[in-house]
Amino acid sequence: MSWGKRWARDHRLLMHVFSHRMLNTRYVSGYKNACATMLDLWSAHVGKTVDIQPVVLLMTVDAIIQCAMGIKSSCQREIDPDSPILKFNAAINRLLELTMKRFSQLWYYNDWIYHMSPAGREVRRYLADMRAFSEVSIATRRQQLHEAAGIQREQSVHRDMLDVLLTVKDEDGHGLSDTEIREQLSRHIPLCWSRHHCKCSPVG
Repeated sequence: MSWGKRWARDHRLLMHVFSHRMLNTRYVSGYKNACATMLDLWSAHVGKTVDIQPVVLLMTVDAIIQCAMGIKSSCQREIDPDSPILKFNAAINRLLELTMKRFSQLWYYNDWIYHMSPAGREVRRYLADMRAFSEVSIATRRQQLHEAAGIQREQSVHRDMLDVLLTVKDEDGHGLSDTEIREQLSRHIPLCWSRHHCKCSPVG
């Protein structure tokens, strides 16, 4: 969490991430690509009974990863549970479950007790998996931006959330550190996940 001057600075910088142009040009295309993949997969199940909830959830995972990190994850077609993107998805889903379970158990409201509990240890393990995925994604994209420094930006980069976070600068010319970028991704991606989970549950 950020407060005071840091919150105000982060808020100003993140306005670029959620600008009207970004929503219309980048995020919409990410969702369209993910939906097209889902519909293509559904064509193989014509005339069959299918549980669509996990399918729609994976579609939203694919869309969010494309919009946030510019990664064409192929998670809807992925079958290896140990693949980085499916492990990332499993971590967020499990963290949402553990968070809701914590709300229903009063003794876990105490941070120290929860930290020492099996559930608390499980949360830390999944958070470590998410952190590792984010750090690799940030390092990879930063290298891509460095290599594309002499090329027209619109042709060389995705201009997704991660790209904006890596390139945006405040009025003093200072950008976000890798730690700050990871914090923003860790904050916004699970938030999008939880919202889409709520929307997809009635569909299933």
